[in-house]
Amino acid sequence: MIRAKTRKKGQQLADFSVAFGFFIIFVVLPLINLGVVPVRFLMAQSSVGSFIKQLSLCESMSEAFKKVKADNEIEKMLNSIGGTHVKSVRLAIVINSQKKLGNQTEVDKQRSIPKTWLPDGENCPCQYMIKLSADMEIEPLITLPKVGGGIPGLNAPFALTITNIAPWENLGVNPATQQYFLNE
Repeated sequence: MIRAKTRKKGQQLADFSVAFGFFIIFVVLPLINLGVVPVRFLMAQSSVGSFIKQLSLCESMSEAFKKVKADNEIEKMLNSIGGTHVKSVRLAIVINSQKKLGNQTEVDKQRSIPKTWLPDGENCPCQYMIKLSADMEIEPLITLPKVGGGIPGLNAPFALTITNIAPWENLGVNPATQQYFLNE
């Protein structure tokens, strides 16, 4: 009795399609998600860096605070990056004493720098730095269904804080008010 050879090429194709589907879902999509988060982070970091440079060139601190709080320029800029959501933005001025090394203060309110920290104060000479911090969430490109708890970067947003510092440029005195632009 002679048996005819049967071909099973169709079975291999069906097995390969299931394996390929699992490969796409469990390997490729998570790698794409993990690759998108750093790209969005770098775009947000660059935006915060360029914005803090603009703030450091403002004429007075009140103008810088207005750009951050009232105008919401940085929030609009960061939210325009796809997949980023800003929770809060904080602006402060960090003052390091060059006279008393290691002595520093941070002020996050307008017109509240103590007299000892102003350019003619007892702690001077000082280095004045403007600091901008943004609390935000970065979403993955493709949100996979949540099984149990979310995994940041794969199926849940990745929460982080971006902080950047730039030197404050204007240490002059306003001739009209006789106050430092730094403390206006």
